Amino acid sequence: MSFLIIAALLASPASTSPDPVVRYEFTVAAPRDSVWAAWTTERGLRSFFGPGSRIELRTFGEFQIQFDPNAKPGSRGAEGNVVLAFEPLRMLTTTWDAPPKFPMARAQRTFLQITLAAESPRATRVTIQQSGFGAGEEWQQVYRYFLGAWTWVGAALQYRFDVGPIDWSHPPDLLPRMKSIGGDIAVEWARTQG
Repeated sequence: MSFLIIAALLASPASTSPDPVVRYEFTVAAPRDSVWAAWTTERGLRSFFGPGSRIELRTFGEFQIQFDPNAKPGSRGAEGNVVLAFEPLRMLTTTWDAPPKFPMARAQRTFLQITLAAESPRATRVTIQQSGFGAGEEWQQVYRYFLGAWTWVGAALQYRFDVGPIDWSHPPDLLPRMKSIGGDIAVEWARTQG
């Protein structure tokens, strides 16, 4: 049985479900084609996700987000991921790796799916869903990490369209937006990232 996490219904961040899923839905104040471009172009990804990016929008094309482009390979961020499937303006599915501090899980991959739905000509409903977590203590830590991390990504995407692209030399305080997406889990994650 699948265990879905929706920010408003989250019961426990330490899931013991055999198939945990992290799932958040939120609205972005932008047309769907603009949000699609943010997720599927290098310029778009750099405007909200990380200062470095690489995407080849094709099946098995490269998908990387570099949070620290100057770090040594393997420590730059989400590296070595690939596009698995996409449907223009609606869905992007990729592999996704764990942070370097989780070496066993990082050597494997999870699945990331971004789904977009137009709410109006100027608003898009975004769903971020990550699945494919393994079993064991390290995987539970990875799962808890991403419960918070995706609230940051969602908040950064909202900020990008409400205020403008993120200035990576002076990142904004996204905690209020994160909390609106993920509640106390977002607050706890932000505290531990210090």
